[in-house]
Amino acid sequence: MVISIRRSRHEEGEELVAIWCRSVDATHDFLSAEYRAELEVLASSFLTAGSAVVGRG
Repeated sequence: MVISIRRSRHEEGEELVAIWCRSVDATHDFLSAEYRAELEVLASSFLTAGSAVVGRG
């Protein structure tokens, strides 16, 4: 399988935030709900800006 690595596109932002949420929820059960919500705001602003690096295969 060939995996392409590239910069994310603005329209992929919501999908990337959803992936981030699922990943954090599955692995970071030690975070309080309030702190997790704060982190989601920060992650969302970054991931929806089209400045992440993504890989697809």
